[in-house]
Amino acid sequence: MISSFSQYLYQFALSVDLVNQEIIDNIREIIWQYLNKPLGLCFTEELHPTKVNNEPGLTIIWGKGTDQKGYSNVLKKPDGSYYGQASYAYAYNKPMWIVDGNSSPLYQTENYEDYWSKSTDIPKYWKFHEHETKTSIMIPLKISQSIYGIWNLESVTHLEFDKKITEELLLIAKSLALLLNLYNSTERRLKCTKEAVENLKISSERLPLKFSENNTIFLASSSKAKRDVIGAIRNVLDQFSSYKIVYWKEISDSGNINEQIINAINSSSFGIVYLSEPNMNHDYQDNPNTLFESGMFQALSNEPSSPVFGWIPIREKEGLRIPFDLASDRILIVPRLKTGELNSEYFCRELKERIDALIIRN
Repeated sequence: MISSFSQYLYQFALSVDLVNQEIIDNIREIIWQYLNKPLGLCFTEELHPTKVNNEPGLTIIWGKGTDQKGYSNVLKKPDGSYYGQASYAYAYNKPMWIVDGNSSPLYQTENYEDYWSKSTDIPKYWKFHEHETKTSIMIPLKISQSIYGIWNLESVTHLEFDKKITEELLLIAKSLALLLNLYNSTERRLKCTKEAVENLKISSERLPLKFSENNTIFLASSSKAKRDVIGAIRNVLDQFSSYKIVYWKEISDSGNINEQIINAINSSSFGIVYLSEPNMNHDYQDNPNTLFESGMFQALSNEPSSPVFGWIPIREKEGLRIPFDLASDRILIVPRLKTGELNSEYFCRELKERIDALIIRN
């Protein structure tokens, strides 16, 4: 049974699919209004990880009671100590409830106590505003082991530690992290969509009408595609000597590469598209350019007047859901061993059988 605001917020975070900038900002405002008076807040900020001169740092993404939005700083000073308490809480990935033992404003003392995690060697408080903060609460914004930033709440009141309040704040922080994950996913999809639209514009303006070359296989992949998979695909394709293999990375003609890729796809017999590329989370994602090329093959293979009679999509098992329907095509999932190595024998056998079937059927 839902009995608190944090539980409502958590259920909301679990139920929504898309979160844009307006929605995330509205939610931040609702949270601020909910906590402001009960905690006597004078200041709040949300800091996300960034790079400052190629060093790990934090940047202020959103805040109340501050004009420092966009300000960034490294986590550590040259001597190895942390730049402020937010950097410390983020680096150690733990919540903190910091007060002075004598209820003094935090900028006037270094006699800090962490009621929450019992931290020691707490860095000096940095005063960014005119208020005399007596309690600073910092909570990591994380889902499992993924941390999206740090949430800082400051009060002009010396707040005694309250377990019920900390449970509420932890669930709010978890909900906010879920929403930030959705926001990032939405932004990535919008970026991919914009790039796809730009490629669509290029094709609409520059796609020439030309006779096709017979027996051509076009191989598409990300520039960051795993070499083991590309190598295995090339080895299989070498067995089809009657076909000319056009790999996009080996197109060397002068001129616009995007236009040349579109022309090559349009004149091919069939295509092989390896959609996946590694991302920063040691996972895989579908490359936006290969998604566009997949869309072209899907459309051309269903067009009676097109020389393209089919295509084979290949992708890693892990990755975001493909943003268009490929239900009619059997996607070849890259088989990997528990070590992460490619099961080359199985993969090559499966790919050759599918190419054989595609050629025989057409």
